[in-house]
Amino acid sequence: MTQALASVRPADLTLDVLDRTARGLAAATLGFGAFSLYAMAVSFALVAAMDPILPDKVGFWLAPLKFGLMIGEALPAGPELLGSNIVPVGAALAIACWLLARPLGRAAALLLNRPAR
Repeated sequence: MTQALASVRPADLTLDVLDRTARGLAAATLGFGAFSLYAMAVSFALVAAMDPILPDKVGFWLAPLKFGLMIGEALPAGPELLGSNIVPVGAALAIACWLLARPLGRAAALLLNRPAR
């Protein structure tokens, strides 16, 4: 940026501002993706941890107009699909989300810390 400000050509400054903007937008997108994956990892880990404690309130149900992973009081009337298998599935999905989030967060940090041209 210092070189672009010292330059006589306005194109240098414009290109430098556009480069920084694009890097910031890409880093924000990657950071949001990493945050979302970390949140899903925590959610899957919570489901895996809560199923042995509250097995009748935690599960993966298939109901009319509803299909999803739920924790709570108002459970759907449909069948519970995974039963106690939700513990290893939840743990595996938590680990997978965590491992996918790490490189996204690092890529965002590298984009922000990359020196200007």
